[in-house]
Amino acid sequence: MADFHRFNLILVSVVTIISAILVATSLYLDKSAGGNMTRLGGYSENDYGWNKPQHAYAKPLYQSNKGNYHEHSDLVVLGDSFSGEIPTVNWVNYFVDRTGVSTQVFSFNQGGIERIISSSVFRQTPPKYLVIESIEESIYRRFPNRNCQVSEQKLPAKQHYDTKLANDKLYQTNAFKRETYQQGLNLDNAGNYLIKAIPRALGLNVSDVTELALTRDDLFSSRVKDNILIYTTDIEKRNWPEDSSATTACNLLNLQQRIEANGYTKVVIMVIPDKLTAYSEVLANESLSQLSIIPGLAKQKSLNLIRLDLLLKEEVAQGTVDIYLPNDTHWSSAGYRLGAEAMIDYFNTTAQPFD
Repeated sequence: MADFHRFNLILVSVVTIISAILVATSLYLDKSAGGNMTRLGGYSENDYGWNKPQHAYAKPLYQSNKGNYHEHSDLVVLGDSFSGEIPTVNWVNYFVDRTGVSTQVFSFNQGGIERIISSSVFRQTPPKYLVIESIEESIYRRFPNRNCQVSEQKLPAKQHYDTKLANDKLYQTNAFKRETYQQGLNLDNAGNYLIKAIPRALGLNVSDVTELALTRDDLFSSRVKDNILIYTTDIEKRNWPEDSSATTACNLLNLQQRIEANGYTKVVIMVIPDKLTAYSEVLANESLSQLSIIPGLAKQKSLNLIRLDLLLKEEVAQGTVDIYLPNDTHWSSAGYRLGAEAMIDYFNTTAQPFD
């Protein structure tokens, strides 16, 4: 009987201690609705939450389409989370705000390009512009045909002259701050943090998020400024086949030529640099600075590729704060604005008829 009483006492003590730790951790942590890096990696918003105000639109300025292309618009975007995961915070809103171009956004999660370009509406009234947007880490997986051969297809004369797009850089957004006050306890969030933070303190990373040191401490508004959180898959690009960039470029070019064969639609490839790529020149570990696939894609000169990697590296060099959110893989509102302006500039600098 004494042993049973002792066991119960130990059990109650352990549960009490664990509960107290969870409660204390929950009280310490900022509001749990944070970025995907802090959430998946078990890092605290206290350390990596952004503190520079962000901007959002009151409502999306484009049409989100989960089906096929059944209604005409001047711009069609096939993209991922950078083009619409949060409808009021993405580069498409900034683009539409400044240009007034009617726009539909399709997601890779609902299907690929065929559901768009094979529709009768697309063939009869094609869009003026089509943007294929993908994060760098996924571009090879989305266009993997290793038997690709570059087509020698000659494009027909274009049926119209491109018009210059407006870009006065005055945006109708609303500023907002990160919420840090947590009403009540969130023990699930505390448990997730502890399960990953404790092994990491012992030198064991049990998540898909890696913390890397930077050579600068002025690029993020978070409390921790000299480290960056990235997906480990960003580093795994070094294990991709040597011909991955050439293969991807070939597949993208053939798709570009196939679509532009209608003589009307201009295709632009928008590869969003991984966070590792954008900050590659300020990494303390220089061995991780040359893993990007984008320079390899750019070797295919006929590919309509917008070089966001060069733009963002330049912004980093100039000290632009929070291009990417410190707690997330995605851009801040400043990053989305830069992406939209770069797209507008690209269309404007190539605004000429095909010969």
